[in-house]
Amino acid sequence: MSLNQLLQPELQRQTYETLCLLFKKHENDVLAIEILPFAIDDQHILKDENCVGVTKAMLASAFVTARQVFFKNASARIPSSASNIALDATKIILLFDPEHLTATNYRKRVLKSLQQELKIQHEDPAEEGHRSAGHAALATAIRLEMTFLNSILTSHLHRQTKSPTLWYHRLWVVKTFVLQQYNRSSHRQQRLADPCHLWKSLFFPEYAAITNAGERHPMNYYAWNYARELLRCTDETFNDSTSERKCRNVECAKMVCEWCMRYLRDTSGWMFLHYLILNYNHDLSSETPRMVQRIHGLLYDIQCGYASLWSFVRNVYGPRYTSAGLWKRESFYVTLREATKGEQKENEPQWIPVARSSLAWLDKYGDPVTLDSSDEQPGDCCKD
Repeated sequence: MSLNQLLQPELQRQTYETLCLLFKKHENDVLAIEILPFAIDDQHILKDENCVGVTKAMLASAFVTARQVFFKNASARIPSSASNIALDATKIILLFDPEHLTATNYRKRVLKSLQQELKIQHEDPAEEGHRSAGHAALATAIRLEMTFLNSILTSHLHRQTKSPTLWYHRLWVVKTFVLQQYNRSSHRQQRLADPCHLWKSLFFPEYAAITNAGERHPMNYYAWNYARELLRCTDETFNDSTSERKCRNVECAKMVCEWCMRYLRDTSGWMFLHYLILNYNHDLSSETPRMVQRIHGLLYDIQCGYASLWSFVRNVYGPRYTSAGLWKRESFYVTLREATKGEQKENEPQWIPVARSSLAWLDKYGDPVTLDSSDEQPGDCCKD
């Protein structure tokens, strides 16, 4: 199928229906979607189980029809067959243009309509028989929405994985619907029985999506900002027990620390870990020294000059932390001074100037450190 053929109206409709059918068939599955630069053996769409490749030309062709179908049916009553057609069209629209606010707002409108219909059923005694069906319809719609967002935000799609519109839409869905489900009696009982239930069932899947998006698009500010907002809104929504909150924060810090140590250049990931330590240190007081010690070991083992990693180390030894006496900063200073002593040389390793500037920053802005000859020897802070 040539590019000129794809521009014909009847073939635009055909490509649109092909993609709609694909999404419909896998609406319960998280798809791995990629945009292909060109057709292979004249095939504009390739599929292997849950992996899908589609050419830019085919997607653009389908988008033209999707936009027409959407605006033709968007004003229909929700729920109805026409509104379902419009909802299917928004998937193609957002796959092509992730910043299409009208499409994301329509998806919000569908969910709010189902919620409003359920509210009416609760208020009207005559609708009592339809309540269970209403709950099931809303729960299914929420699950399908999160599945679609997982597909589009964690695939190899350069624009979609870092789309502020899609990440804020996901946050809205979680705040408005998902978190409310965990306040119901069934989840409350499970949370009382297992302090880590909330982490396992809610936070782990969410942070798995965030880290996947961070791998697809490095320095993914919007994904990591979503991670911050997720913590904030859960703190506002739940009256967490101490053990439940601690489990969430400790497991989250471990997961993010492991990820950051694999992607050392990712400033956004390191800054989120810094945010965790800064705002939840009361839960991480025993975990943070171990994390920082591991990072020290990595820092000296690979001797890298990545500004993201050194910025994190510099921040955790800044005045907001050292005054609390959380870590023995002296051992780190001894090692750092030993590594950077002497005059600057022309061909010295790249990490030495970065370490030297970090030390100068700490001397200027950190709390004063008194080094004693009896302190730990250089490198002791890097041992397990």
